[in-house]
Amino acid sequence: QSPLELGERISVFFPPQGPHRGWDAYGRVIRCEPSATGYRVAMEFDSLPAA
Repeated sequence: QSPLELGERISVFFPPQGPHRGWDAYGRVIRCEPSATGYRVAMEFDSLPAA
């Protein structure tokens, strides 16, 4: 594993839970710190377009 760069654009998939469908989130890394199991990442999500 390698750390993510600050400002790096990433996408995250949240899997389905019960009757709710899975969905993708997009954003940028605002913090990435090493931990005992890998890295702890904080992400700022992009705003969703208006419906």
